[in-house]
Amino acid sequence: MTTIDEGLTHVGEELVRYAAEVAEFSAQRGLVDELFPYIYQASKRMSTRAISRFLKEEQGIKLSAVTIAKALKVADKYWLAWYESVEPAARVFGAAHDIDPDDVLELEAGHFDHLCGENTLNLVAKNTQQVEEKWGEYEDAVSVLQSQWFKFDQDTRQTCLALVPEDKEEGEEEKKEADKENASGSKQ
Repeated sequence: MTTIDEGLTHVGEELVRYAAEVAEFSAQRGLVDELFPYIYQASKRMSTRAISRFLKEEQGIKLSAVTIAKALKVADKYWLAWYESVEPAARVFGAAHDIDPDDVLELEAGHFDHLCGENTLNLVAKNTQQVEEKWGEYEDAVSVLQSQWFKFDQDTRQTCLALVPEDKEEGEEEKKEADKENASGSKQ
């Protein structure tokens, strides 16, 4: 039977302790990405220190004021990531309502809600199963847009759209054309 040397046991324990600290840090790394639209909106009324203090004291999340300030200073990458997270849902919603996806993201929240209540949608499908799948995709898109886009104020959404690089929008032209082709079919 092989036993672990006591010196190596200490090394192993230190390794596990270090991994636990790094794992906590790794879990925190994605927080700025996830929280950025909230941080931006809060930064209109709060300092980065106040945001950091709130996150630590009220939510148990360690995010330094320096990290928050850096994120706000180099916001373009966070805006693009946020845009990319909701753009597929905007394409699905836009295709169902015959609206350009970028126009979907520019809607006022009340108009978006009004469109969600419409009964006539463009859902191109060959059979009942595809209609159900398309309907499920549409419902998922509405959920994403409601929970990840339209919950934010108009200023926050417009700031994001204004900072999306032009080449990103141009790269979407092929997707928009494909969506229009797919949408030009049966109505439900």
